[in-house]
Amino acid sequence: MLLAVLLVLLPLQDPRSAQGHPLYMRLPPSTLQALSAQGTKALQAAQKSAQWAVNLVAMEIQHRLRECRGPWHLRPQAPFLQDPAEPGPCGERLPSTVNVTQAQGRIMGGSAAPPGAWPWLVRLQLSGQPLCGGVLVEASWVLTAAHCFAGAPNALLWTVKLAEGPSGEQAEEVPFDPRTFHSDLALVQLWTPVSPAGAARPVCLPQGPQEPPAGTTCAIAGWGAFFEDGPAAEAVREAHVPLLRADTCRRALGPGLRPSTMLCAGYLSGGIDSCQGDSGGPLTCSETGPRPREVL
Repeated sequence: MLLAVLLVLLPLQDPRSAQGHPLYMRLPPSTLQALSAQGTKALQAAQKSAQWAVNLVAMEIQHRLRECRGPWHLRPQAPFLQDPAEPGPCGERLPSTVNVTQAQGRIMGGSAAPPGAWPWLVRLQLSGQPLCGGVLVEASWVLTAAHCFAGAPNALLWTVKLAEGPSGEQAEEVPFDPRTFHSDLALVQLWTPVSPAGAARPVCLPQGPQEPPAGTTCAIAGWGAFFEDGPAAEAVREAHVPLLRADTCRRALGPGLRPSTMLCAGYLSGGIDSCQGDSGGPLTCSETGPRPREVL
């Protein structure tokens, strides 16, 4: 599984020009790496702030859940991810939701996605506060970023909001290297599987190790902030970004990029990107054929 590392090109302190368009400046690789580290620290601080308010009642919640649902070991185990070589219905978007024009601007301040445009998109919330994005890969499984759970592994504090409605779940943390973001993956197991009759549906997983070539235009979507340290979006927003060559990414982000497990997408000129709150969200590429679909 490859991770999408989106180039972060931040707006100036005043994010709007006199004409109302975003203003951007290029930042050196050392600054980008420092900001990435600071962003992770800010996320951890927000997690701790949200967690302390519920720690006093966590044991009571756990007790009540045990009374209602029975002991944890009696809970039915969800089937694990299907073999991507034999995919079921996945990655299909309703024709009326496909945006044929390329999104302008970042997800922050960019284009609002039509309702139901990304039926596999989810939002992870800690004690009701949105922190990260995720992607539905099976009826009972969501894939997201491991760093979202740093400092807040208690499953009782987390909920997942589907693009079309809420659902209660259990989170499972996967260890990763916070210095390099290697293995920055986590799986979230839902308490209740998503109904196949509902609007939500899983995205397709890659069927092999072959990745799309550099220059391929792929899609990002989420509820992330409109600008750095800005408010989160109330509705899903979308944008399109090209995949970049590994050597281009290394020059911008430094040697921490690992081409064997990561890929890079974005614009060197800035203006289209993801932002805070979009971590863990999907980068999907269209796969043509008799039934076009989106592949993670």
